Amino acid sequence: MVRLLLGEYDNQDGKYRLELAFSQIIKLDENQRMNILENTLKIGNEGNNKAKENLSELLLQNYPDRKVEIYNTLQDDYSLMQIIGDSNKTLKKVGGLFKW
Repeated sequence: MVRLLLGEYDNQDGKYRLELAFSQIIKLDENQRMNILENTLKIGNEGNNKAKENLSELLLQNYPDRKVEIYNTLQDDYSLMQIIGDSNKTLKKVGGLFKW
């Protein structure tokens, strides 16, 4: 997280170590996972736009059902685009039900 906030996420081990940490976090029970998400969002919200985009991408890989929560906190384009994409798919399904 420190490398992410310092703009060194793509440095030699910043991204790798954070991804590795989350690969272990997803093995925890739901309460622990949600607590970690909440605290990670609080910390990540202090980052710049690029840090928020990077964090959002990582979090959505591990918490795909939390798109809206991630977007509401980080206000990033990555999670917003995921939400819009999902909404667009839903609209296409609904539109396909009606024959004009």
